Amino acid sequence: MTKILLALPFWVLLCESGFAQYPFEKYKAPPERNVPKWVDSTSESDDEKFVESTSLSLNTVFPGSDKCDIRVEPPEENVSDDDDISKISIFRNDRLVQTFVDSSAPRMYFSWGITALADYNGDGLTDIRIVVPYMTNGLGLDEWDIYLIQNRDGHFTKIAFHNLYSAERPERDMDNDGHFVVIGMELEEYKEHNYFVYNLYKFSGDSLLSVSDRFGYPLMYRFLKKTNYKVAKDVPDWIRSTFLLSKPKEYTVDEGTRY
Repeated sequence: MTKILLALPFWVLLCESGFAQYPFEKYKAPPERNVPKWVDSTSESDDEKFVESTSLSLNTVFPGSDKCDIRVEPPEENVSDDDDISKISIFRNDRLVQTFVDSSAPRMYFSWGITALADYNGDGLTDIRIVVPYMTNGLGLDEWDIYLIQNRDGHFTKIAFHNLYSAERPERDMDNDGHFVVIGMELEEYKEHNYFVYNLYKFSGDSLLSVSDRFGYPLMYRFLKKTNYKVAKDVPDWIRSTFLLSKPKEYTVDEGTRY
């Protein structure tokens, strides 16, 4: 994965923590559910600690009282702790049901991000969202968004993509149809200025489709060293439209290996 290293000022963190006044924030977000923390299994070598694996147990994913466990570990032995490649294994009542290999999600960062549960695509099944951050020397955050969309047979489709500081930016039901819109954020340049650009996507089957046009997006906000909730007026509509994305950046869909 190509990491975009940003050094964002502290106000950006405040903006994404519930204090901002972006247009999408007035719409309903998925109801919050209590999700336990990831548990890291570590080892030490030469006074350094390494994350060998990390795991999470969930009791409200599968119908009934079936338990869902997720374990993240190297895809093979002797993979360094800094390697981006992770194997994600999903268990149902201690039985392995599916694995994914993700080359953009270092296992050491799973416990640093967030995990959320919701029915993101409106089919009545609980889906899993995992946000894996990449830390920089400043306050900037690039994040790898993983959505595990549950299928009727108890398996999952993994939809993953790059996003910018999305952990505190939940999805929104922008037309009250029970289907949540994913809000993508990128930092783009126009006329030697940087802008935050927001695009919108909606789940359709095993894919994400752009719905930015439908809601008047993308929206652009000039990057300033102060709080800024004002849509940029200095960007012509035809220029703004060139930043419309049909899919999020580094977008992938994976059915994994089923057992």
